[in-house]
Amino acid sequence: MTQEDWREVDAAVADALELAAADRAAFLRQRLQGREDLIGEAGSLLSYSEGDQPEPIVAPPSTTWIGRQVGPYRITAIAGEGGMGVVWSAERADGQFQRRVAVKFLSTLFPTPASVERFLMERDILALLDHPNIARLLDAGMVGQGYPYLVMEWVDGQRIDEYCRERRLGVAPILELFRQVCLAVEFAHRRLVVHRDLKPSNLLVTAEGQVKLLDFGIAKLGDPGGARQDLTSPLARVLTAEYASPEHLRGEPVTTATDVYSLGVVLYELLTGERPFDFEGKTLGQMVEQAGVAEPAKPSARRPGLAAELDAIVGKALRPQPAERYGSVFEMAADLENFLAGRPVKARPASPLYVAAKFVRRNWLPLGAAALALALIAGSAIVATRQRIQAERRFTQLRQLAGAVIFEFQDNISHLNGTLEVRRLMVKRSLEYLDSLAADAQDDPQLLYELGRGYDRLAQVQGKPSVANLGDFPGALTSVRKAQAALERLRKLRPADFDAACTLGDVLFDVAVIQQRVPGEDYQSTFRQGIAYWENLEKQYPDRERALNGLAGAMFFKPDLERALALYEQLAARGPQNSRFLRDIALVSRTLATQTDRRGDYERSRRLLDRAVEIDSQRVQQQPLDRQARLELSFDLSELATWHEHTNDLPGAVRVFEQVLAIRDDLVRQDDRDEQAKDRLLFVLCQLGRLHDRLHEYAESARYYRRAVDLGEALARGNSRPNQQFAGLLEMAKQSLAAHR
Repeated sequence: MTQEDWREVDAAVADALELAAADRAAFLRQRLQGREDLIGEAGSLLSYSEGDQPEPIVAPPSTTWIGRQVGPYRITAIAGEGGMGVVWSAERADGQFQRRVAVKFLSTLFPTPASVERFLMERDILALLDHPNIARLLDAGMVGQGYPYLVMEWVDGQRIDEYCRERRLGVAPILELFRQVCLAVEFAHRRLVVHRDLKPSNLLVTAEGQVKLLDFGIAKLGDPGGARQDLTSPLARVLTAEYASPEHLRGEPVTTATDVYSLGVVLYELLTGERPFDFEGKTLGQMVEQAGVAEPAKPSARRPGLAAELDAIVGKALRPQPAERYGSVFEMAADLENFLAGRPVKARPASPLYVAAKFVRRNWLPLGAAALALALIAGSAIVATRQRIQAERRFTQLRQLAGAVIFEFQDNISHLNGTLEVRRLMVKRSLEYLDSLAADAQDDPQLLYELGRGYDRLAQVQGKPSVANLGDFPGALTSVRKAQAALERLRKLRPADFDAACTLGDVLFDVAVIQQRVPGEDYQSTFRQGIAYWENLEKQYPDRERALNGLAGAMFFKPDLERALALYEQLAARGPQNSRFLRDIALVSRTLATQTDRRGDYERSRRLLDRAVEIDSQRVQQQPLDRQARLELSFDLSELATWHEHTNDLPGAVRVFEQVLAIRDDLVRQDDRDEQAKDRLLFVLCQLGRLHDRLHEYAESARYYRRAVDLGEALARGNSRPNQQFAGLLEMAKQSLAAHR
């Protein structure tokens, strides 16, 4: 529902509550006449307001469920219950291995089709989030007639506020724990997920001191195109208002700034033992007014001795206007690191005296009192320091903008037609930026990680054969090697960083794949290095989905296609949220089909090809503008046409190649500057010419060969550098066309 819809529902429910209970349902139907979606939501909220729970879709889990099996898990005890879900403790019951898990069911509070959809949205969101500080999704499924459940990593931990209080942690240990919280939330934000319910009960700390973020039940998955409906807006009445931002309480659209505010409340409470506002006994309107206008007491006023910098950091996170808060969770975490390191914090005005004092405090031993006097006298140096701080702030903003260009913009336009020149310009400018950034990287882990991912992403756009690329293979190899160097340096600095380890593994295979297109490169040794790397990493992290995915990729390149296919099938079978692995299944199936076809096992080859065609056809149907999906479907069909030829079904081969021709003709027509698309079109024209020749259909053969020659000569006159396959195809077309004259 839209925000306007929610306001209409809210007003209708408020008016209905003024009537006698027997008249309320009829009133809602008349008030919201013709809007069944609004009537359903209003009825659900009305039932909740009356204290009467509506009938669930199926009977919800109860204490009688203890001992029952859900999928491969046996329920052992109830673990907790909230507004959106009931969580149970469960154990693996099929004897495969021992594991304790948390099984979450939809609560009976809002058992409507819309609430089921919200629950499934939580599943989709969790599938995006594989991070050491976020409780992982392990499985999902349905019980009975459409009652969903999620299987989560079991977190044996304590609420973060209780953990800090019972251990009487000082400021520094509290901030170190809170930094883990920021890492988890920032990771979610980078994947366009806003949590919207950050509070201590959703932040558990294990005995080892590791923070785990839980409960994405009302999280919002961002949608740049605006197509995704925000199904969670009617849940405002069951939020924990003490941690909600003013705009969230008002029911306005939320952004990452909403989570920044909630983090400010949590940090305030961890530092002082109290919340910034006392909402006890207040109405929603009074809460909105207080949080949106009043300024809370500074943390140091409630816990004397806290540094003024912490007052500034918490105060900036709690600004009523979203634009006045930190621009990102990353910025907030960076300011906390500045505080811990004794550097000036950006939330506090950088007065000359403050900057100088922080500088001396960091370097008091070599400088002493004389250095302080010198710093205070040297006004010009202080002005320069202020300018440096401003420059650092602008630099952080520039890094964020460049990251959006390299990842978000490239991803959103790479599958669209007519964007080739724009993508070339974006690559050029992004490379200039990364090269300048690399000069300052040194031993900065965050910069090294950004460089590794940035260079690798640009290398893929420049010339990774398996994705839509610009055909610049030498340039791609240069970029991907820079990515490898940055990530190897990061691995030495942080050997336990799982994200960095996996990213380096991905980059090793990107190096090898691109090397194949550059003459003289020893790509086979790089493949061997990558395979050994992933086999070792999967042994270190056997339960991590990303490690298993990397091992599957390693088996593809080994090549051990049978094991690769089995691993991808295993990943996809973990739940509907893992449908993203279907694309990998299609790729491996197509490649394995080629092998089995060569061995003469035509029956299995056909089954594998049919699977690949089915998967990629669904992708095209769901995303008709996705050039990559259509290209991969054309690869599947091309292999299927070859299968028909090998089984002596030449007319069948022609029919399927004509489908390939239709796709590739369309790709060229939609982006005439894509020379790789023209190369692929040349290939299928030559295949059709050859097949019609074998069928003694010489007029048809000549027609296709004529098109191939015209296209090939036009390409040769351009600025492209044709490869050996291109040259061979063009020569074959010319000779065959001459033979028909």
